[in-house]
Amino acid sequence: NGRCLRADGGGEGGGPRRKHLPLSSERNEVDPTTGAVRRTRMNRQASIATSEVLDTLPSYQADLLAQKFIEIYKDPVAMVTYLSSPEFAQDILKLAGKAKTIFEAEQRCLFLESPIYVFGDTHGNLEDLHFFSDNIWKLGINLSAGRFLFLGDYVDRGMSSLEVVTYLMALKILYPTKIYMLRGNHETRDVNGWEEHYEERSFIRQCKDRFGEDMGELVWEELNQVCEGHRYTKLCRFARMPPAVHPCGRVV
Repeated sequence: NGRCLRADGGGEGGGPRRKHLPLSSERNEVDPTTGAVRRTRMNRQASIATSEVLDTLPSYQADLLAQKFIEIYKDPVAMVTYLSSPEFAQDILKLAGKAKTIFEAEQRCLFLESPIYVFGDTHGNLEDLHFFSDNIWKLGINLSAGRFLFLGDYVDRGMSSLEVVTYLMALKILYPTKIYMLRGNHETRDVNGWEEHYEERSFIRQCKDRFGEDMGELVWEELNQVCEGHRYTKLCRFARMPPAVHPCGRVV
């Protein structure tokens, strides 16, 4: 028969009491309209062991601007006015400056050990990032095992290039040792500035359509300068990857 616990915590027959303490975990909530941040407690119960494990996780410095971007992109339709405003353009320029500093401080060659999630071309598709968030890091980046590597090609083709590249930059600012971004061929001016070829789906056209000719080109240029700090895909080396095997059985 299973034992039951009395209200006072003692087990049947006077056994030892099982204690559960509230987990002292808080989170930041950002008002996407005002940018105001408030700290709220997460209403969960956890054992002492779980609490101790969570306390050992690396802590990341909160960045209110980056958190604002993450919150806004959860429901961009509700923020459509802001996403076409001069305020959004200025926020992008500030975000770009923060991200550029982080990328420039990284080594030219990344050495990343498993476990790691690798993501290919996102090409301006914000829905892909929503899917990843809902299914891969649904507990949050910090509580998800491993690191996250994006191989580049964040812009062009899709119509949400600005949202995709700034969303990933915001994640990089918040979690610099969990998120890694490489530079694809579309993170070059020759490609993402090829307006004649991609027309309204080109990154430069999206910037100008959103903010006007002058401000649009400024945002486009600043984000390209950030991308110049990214590593190219060919400069990423994975540790603990199995060696390639030649069709004849020879290890190469």
